[in-house]
Amino acid sequence: GPVNELQAEFIRRVQSSVVNISHLVDDLVNLGRIQTGLDSGNELFDIRKTVHAAVDSVRQSVTAKEIELVVDLSDNIPPYYGRAVQIRRMIDCILDNCIKYSSPKGTIQVRGQQEQNQVILQFKDDGIGIAQKDLPFVFDKFFRGSNNTYEMTGTGLGLSIVKSAAEGHSGRVWIESGIDKGTTLTVVLPILEPQPIE
Repeated sequence: GPVNELQAEFIRRVQSSVVNISHLVDDLVNLGRIQTGLDSGNELFDIRKTVHAAVDSVRQSVTAKEIELVVDLSDNIPPYYGRAVQIRRMIDCILDNCIKYSSPKGTIQVRGQQEQNQVILQFKDDGIGIAQKDLPFVFDKFFRGSNNTYEMTGTGLGLSIVKSAAEGHSGRVWIESGIDKGTTLTVVLPILEPQPIE
C-alpha cells in the first residue's frame, strides 16, 4: 500500500544498504579468488580488447555524469599471457573509482603501451584526488580516503583487488594524486612467455 514520506526514506536506506552489502560480498569473493589462486588459468588474450570491453561496460555511468572518456591504446601491445578474468576485474575496479571520484563533466584518460618487455596501463582522472597522508594506505583492505563523503559509497576493496591482480602477474601498481589535483593510477605488467604444457 501507500507509504508516507518517513517510511519512503527508510525504504531508500534499506535499499541502499542492500546494494552496498551486495557490492561488499562481490568484492570479498573477487579478492579471495585472486589471492587463493582460483582464477589461475593462464591464456593468451588481447589486453586492448579487454580494456575496450571494460570501457564499453561503463558508458552509461560516464554519460550520466557527462564525463569525457579518452582511450588511447598503442597498436604495439602484443597478446598477453595471463589470467584474463583477473585483468578485466582489475580494470573494472580502476574505472569504477575513476568515475566515482570524477566531477561531473570531467575527463578520464585511459592509456596503454608496450615498453620493452612490459605493458603499461595508465588511468587518469581530474576528480577530487587523494590526500598525501592517505596515499601509503590506499591499497589496504577497507581503507577509504579521508576526503570521501557519505554519498561516495564503496567497500574499500577495489584498490586491494587491483594490487592483488597486478602482483599476481608479477606486476606493480602505484598512484600519484593530491587533493583537487585528480589521480593517476599506473599498472605495469611484465610480458611473460606462454609455458609449455607438460
